[in-house]
Amino acid sequence: MIFDTHIRGMKCLAEVRYHPADPAGRDYPGEPEGYELVAIYDRTGYPADWLRRRARQRDVERIEREALEGAKERIDLRGWEGV
Repeated sequence: MIFDTHIRGMKCLAEVRYHPADPAGRDYPGEPEGYELVAIYDRTGYPADWLRRRARQRDVERIEREALEGAKERIDLRGWEGV
């Protein structure tokens, strides 16, 4: 999923990937289900590794929460209950 967000006040696009709880083949088995930040892009869609390096841990956590909240909203709009 790719969506609009910001890092340190700079608008950008974030790409996050959903991972189920304890998936086979992950580097850290036993991790809970959730979203993982994969990449950051500038507003035109080009990779912005420099901006990803500027992201603080709290920026990464906020972006992952935004992804979860966005997924919940899409599910609620479809009339489904829970995530």
